[in-house]
Amino acid sequence: MSRFKQVMGNLRLRRERVLNGLYNCIPFPFPRFRAWVPGIETAKFIVVTANQKVKAS
Repeated sequence: MSRFKQVMGNLRLRRERVLNGLYNCIPFPFPRFRAWVPGIETAKFIVVTANQKVKAS
């Protein structure tokens, strides 16, 4: 199987999971944060930063 077919198959599988209401990640327990970043995925690095003196609303 070509690399292209592997990638497309993986993308289709992930899309089907989302359409069926399933997760492709470990979801965050914080509702407001989850609106921006749904969760942690395998083999991905996520960096969340803020400016100095930023107040949480």
